[in-house]
Amino acid sequence: MKETFRYKRKAIPSQYRNVKRLKLKRKKDIQFNVLVIKITTEPDILFGEREYEVIMAKLLDLPTVQSFDCNGEQSSLSQRWTKWKKSFEYYMTASGVSEGGQKRALLLHLIGQDAQDIFETFTDTGDSFEDAVVKFDQYFLPKKNQPVERHVFRKCKQNENESIDSYVTRLKNLAKTCDFGTMLNDAIRDQVIDMCYSTKLRRLLLREKDLTLEKVQDIARASEAADQHSAQFEEVHINRVQVKRDFNAARHQRHDYHSKRKDIECHRCGRTGHIARECTVAMDKTCHKCGKMGHFAKKCKSKKSSKEQGKFYKKEKVRYMEEESSDDSEEYVFAIDRSSEKRITLKIGDVVIA
Repeated sequence: MKETFRYKRKAIPSQYRNVKRLKLKRKKDIQFNVLVIKITTEPDILFGEREYEVIMAKLLDLPTVQSFDCNGEQSSLSQRWTKWKKSFEYYMTASGVSEGGQKRALLLHLIGQDAQDIFETFTDTGDSFEDAVVKFDQYFLPKKNQPVERHVFRKCKQNENESIDSYVTRLKNLAKTCDFGTMLNDAIRDQVIDMCYSTKLRRLLLREKDLTLEKVQDIARASEAADQHSAQFEEVHINRVQVKRDFNAARHQRHDYHSKRKDIECHRCGRTGHIARECTVAMDKTCHKCGKMGHFAKKCKSKKSSKEQGKFYKKEKVRYMEEESSDDSEEYVFAIDRSSEKRITLKIGDVVIA
């Protein structure tokens, strides 16, 4: 007894919402919840009113393939077609569709209205899935110019920091249009040796005999791993050397600082070997020139005013002695100065002492 299931229109995938009838029935001995769908399409879809029984695994949960863009950038048309065709193959495999007639029907349905219009212009389209794909390939894929394609292949160089596996993958994609045939692996091997970025790797490869593409990749991977480990060790060594250099530089700076201090003259006491703020000799001493504390007269920087200088010239000469002790302290040893007190004039022999 057949079981019929009813689905709301929203539950039906978008590409099947324009059909006249949608009948779903369980097929005996089908695993993984495989559904058998009987679709009757409208007359303007798939070139006439036909019925297709499509087996699809978990159809209602499987994302559909987007329609192919025929009107986009023409320079990338062939690449877009190749990618779309690969996506369609994945979709057929996931859907469980393997029969040629079913694949052809889904191809023409999912490819979109623009591509369908193009397909209608073809002649001798055949009845199989392969015939339809060949017609689309002839239309979307440009004719190959083998010399030009091989020239592009030979100009392909490995980029800096590009792994050998990524480089080989790029070469394989370029080689698809070069028609190398059975010489494909040899051509890629020669290109890797000739255009690899590392000169060191090239020398390693040229030393080997009976090189195959697989062996080239193994040697290149080992060389890349060794370079990475070596770079890590070198980075640690550089850091250690830098720390040592910084330490030595700081030590030399301290040595230079102390060496320069020996030549520094204190502007408080006049001695060398220390700076003014560290001076303990003249810090509490009074200057006999300006009367201020903190320095000796020989390092005094003050200038007397003109009034004071006038008084100085009016003074009479006196006998004055100044002695500087070993601790740089200054004291009056002997001095006679004029004062307002009355004085007695003494005369000893012919010498008058005032």
